[in-house]
Amino acid sequence: MIFYFSATGNSKYLAQKLQDITGDEMYDIAAELRGNCGYTLADDEIVYIVSPVYFFGMPLNVKEFIDRMSFNRRPDVDIMINFGTLPGDAIHAFEKELNAKGFNVRNRYGTRMPENYIILFRPPKDDRMVHLLDDADRMMEEVSETIRSGCV
Repeated sequence: MIFYFSATGNSKYLAQKLQDITGDEMYDIAAELRGNCGYTLADDEIVYIVSPVYFFGMPLNVKEFIDRMSFNRRPDVDIMINFGTLPGDAIHAFEKELNAKGFNVRNRYGTRMPENYIILFRPPKDDRMVHLLDDADRMMEEVSETIRSGCV
């Protein structure tokens, strides 16, 4: 089960790559917040949360979603963050929220993606954008190996 928040497409790109690997359903967090955020997991199903980093932390709507989501059993969760410049302490913020809910965080992934906060930063030039996406694809290959090998 893949939950993602993507205002500009970076997280959706990663979530789609993850879906190619796992075959899991993708759920847009923004849309899910309009519902009750309750889910039923199969016995061995993993929860994946894919999110950008906002101001070195977690977007508020992702925090709200984590606060509201509930499952029929204690889920194992993999966190996948993406950022333009630096991740700050974001991965720990995600882990803290998930642990507070009693969820088991298995794996943590992070990758740089094209910067899109154009108020402060210029968008990357085409060659730099291709390089960043190639790096993200390589990270997803490593994620794929981790998932297929059953490593946690």
